[in-house]
Amino acid sequence: MAAGHLEPAVRQRSPMPNGYVFVPKGDVYITANVRRRTHAAGSTLYVVTSEDRKKQLGLRCPGAIHEAVLADSQATAAARAAVVRSRDEVAERTFEEAMLGLFPNIPKAEVPAILRRTLEKRSRRVGRTGRLEMEAKVRLAVLAHIRHGHTPYHGLLKDGMPRHAARRKIAREINKVALQWGRESDAPLVRMRKDKKDHTEKEEEAGNADEKRAKKAARRTTRRAARRAAGKAVAKAAVQSIATRSLRLRSGKRVEVPEVDVDAEEEEEEEDGDQYMDEDMDDEDDSFIVEEDLEDTDDDWTL
Repeated sequence: MAAGHLEPAVRQRSPMPNGYVFVPKGDVYITANVRRRTHAAGSTLYVVTSEDRKKQLGLRCPGAIHEAVLADSQATAAARAAVVRSRDEVAERTFEEAMLGLFPNIPKAEVPAILRRTLEKRSRRVGRTGRLEMEAKVRLAVLAHIRHGHTPYHGLLKDGMPRHAARRKIAREINKVALQWGRESDAPLVRMRKDKKDHTEKEEEAGNADEKRAKKAARRTTRRAARRAAGKAVAKAAVQSIATRSLRLRSGKRVEVPEVDVDAEEEEEEEDGDQYMDEDMDDEDDSFIVEEDLEDTDDDWTL
């Protein structure tokens, strides 16, 4: 919303103001000019949302302004398209130059496919982002191309291997091709680290950890029960012996002493340190994933 201009939000089903029309989202030229001209005319511009207000659907503006913007859009379409083509050509040349600088040995036949894929508009792929430096974008685009076209990555996924496990498996193959295409001084381009495991792997590890904890808890319970049983037996024998000697001393003759129910005594509380004795202190096996510094979608080319 432009500074100093009110743009009230209205639901899609709210009554349309007299003389206004709905302008759907999608054409940046039309929506931007509708907004600018409505503000310049001192009229109210309405932002149309879904009924739950979670999604913006478009604008409501005076019909006359919308008609004027549509006419200008048609009149300038060819010129604007030429500007866009020129800008795209510059972007493609810049990307290609950077790519050949980092990967001077890349086969010429591979270049068009990489450019076409990574620079596709509205794809959210790395070539279109403004959040990364050119070198980072080039590296990510080339690595993605190698992964999809020069490794068995898709076959592994098709066979049911989790995505991050498949990436770990092909990491060395990606590095090998990348180093062949790049400068000899380049270090491996696919780094490997221990985090960001696949959801399936995490679930399996969690299940294994739960099983380990259950087994250790069972062993602790068994040992504690054994210790308690042994302690009760010793205590029972000791009490019986003391009572017998005491009565003999008093009466001078043998007296039968009733057995003491040690089980009825209050159980001794677990020692503080015992709970730590059997904790799972085993180191987990290191596992690694291919890191690309970006969290991408299943397509592996997008941001």
